[in-house]
Amino acid sequence: MKAEEQAKEFFKCLYDITYFFKNYVLIPVPGLGTLVNLDLYPSQLKYVEALKEIWTKKNKDGVLLLASRQCGKTVMNEAVIAYLMIFNDNYDVLFMTRDLKQGRETVQEVKDIINRLPDWMRPSYVINKAEEFKLSNGSSLILQASNKTRDTNSSKGRGLRPTFIWIDEAAFIHLEDHLKAILNTAGYTFKIARENNIPYGVVLSTTPNGRTGKGERFYKMWMESITDPDRSAYIPVKIHWSEIPVYDDKWYEKQKALNNYDEKSMNQEYELLFLGSSDSIFPDDTIKRLQDESLASIPISETTLPDGYIYWFEEVDNDKRYVVGIDTATSSGTDYSAIEVINYDTGEQVAEGMFKCSVIKFCGQYIPTIIDRLKNKLLVIESNSVGNQTIEMLRLKYNHYIIKDELSKNKDKYGITMSPVTRPLLIEQIYELFTKNDNLVKSKKLRLQATSLIRKSSGRIEGEPNDDLVFAIGLCFLATNHMNLTKYFDMIEFEESGVDIFNTINVAGTDVVPVDNNFFVLADTNSELAQSIAEYKLLKCIKNKSIDEEEEDITKYIV
Repeated sequence: MKAEEQAKEFFKCLYDITYFFKNYVLIPVPGLGTLVNLDLYPSQLKYVEALKEIWTKKNKDGVLLLASRQCGKTVMNEAVIAYLMIFNDNYDVLFMTRDLKQGRETVQEVKDIINRLPDWMRPSYVINKAEEFKLSNGSSLILQASNKTRDTNSSKGRGLRPTFIWIDEAAFIHLEDHLKAILNTAGYTFKIARENNIPYGVVLSTTPNGRTGKGERFYKMWMESITDPDRSAYIPVKIHWSEIPVYDDKWYEKQKALNNYDEKSMNQEYELLFLGSSDSIFPDDTIKRLQDESLASIPISETTLPDGYIYWFEEVDNDKRYVVGIDTATSSGTDYSAIEVINYDTGEQVAEGMFKCSVIKFCGQYIPTIIDRLKNKLLVIESNSVGNQTIEMLRLKYNHYIIKDELSKNKDKYGITMSPVTRPLLIEQIYELFTKNDNLVKSKKLRLQATSLIRKSSGRIEGEPNDDLVFAIGLCFLATNHMNLTKYFDMIEFEESGVDIFNTINVAGTDVVPVDNNFFVLADTNSELAQSIAEYKLLKCIKNKSIDEEEEDITKYIV
């Protein structure tokens, strides 16, 4: 190849990492002893695209790569490291894994990729050791293994300023300890890289290792990246074995046999499920189902807002009735303000919103954006400190849509107060929903939040890093299944009809018959509708101060 052609090829590789893979990275085919070019499948390209996003947008620090065994995560990272070291001068890479022997083999495989490059592209070695090598262009790779039983004061990464960090088997090391040391030293180099358009980042690749112990830190990082992407510094990438075209059910059955049909091992290593917490309120089969992304629905409408998002899962129908659960949080702390909308008659999830903002903005802007689309709605709001602020703000416009606390002694109070009576009912509704009726739950974020629910040592049930969506939809089902919401919908219908109930309603006969434009004959006086009208009339009289609540008999207002 002539010098001019070599230069063109060099720059093609420099500006397109996948071109470099397809044309210059040679990898061995296991068992055949032959070499093939690295041509990634679409599912594997998700990882490369995530790296490109970091390098171009510069708004994230790295990638969380969750991949089934034998899905190519090791060879992909080896090729990425080779690319970064060849096409960037004085570029330092830190590679950490839990096993020193395996780590040395990986370092050798990176060198093998470099050694197979054509002479005009391949730098020479200045240092060539089992755990470290340096190229003539100044770029270097250092291996550090985390194979101690405990490393609370980790020195891994200290004194180094890598521009790219790869932590393999991240859920199987004491990640919390190592990240403190590594990321502090890398902060400066990342900053310089952003300012000078140099590729940078940290990649944590692994299979799941439960939700407690060594695997806890990665689990929390993964959950945050999925349920709270704006706060997370990482892009989540999942590669399931079924996304690799050469694997099928027959192959999977063989892997099960090789793993002695160990269900826990297969769930974690191949199905990518975060199991293993004895404190979880859900059984493993429920968690497995909730983590199955194929059972979630893609929103028909997604709106990204400065403080959060709104998803709609079906078109709004003015003839349908909706229940809206509202869980408010302050702008500080880790909690979010959340809204869930369900169809009252079917229980299906209709819409969802989650926001990090002030209570004023939540009530004045985001709640109306959702509920103003709903004609027939009821608002179920937790009556805590910020919840009471929400209620007071919303009453100015939505007073007759907010249900009252029929589950407590103070039945005239707006909102639902969590008490030793109501909180167990709320948890019961959440448990029932996700264990028996999760087909009603369409949101992937909501389903994942539910898997994080655990019972704390105090006995309180919470989710990490967030559970706001779960409790918002829990409020919907608490009200639906433990309160008589039909009367609220009936009262709203009369309120909005413009008809004067005192002058136009007469309860008699057996059917609802329109006599003229302003008069109706309704069902018997024991019907739910009749009782609702009676209560409505009484409330209106009280409001107008035309009767005394303590002295009047409600039954006399049924005509």
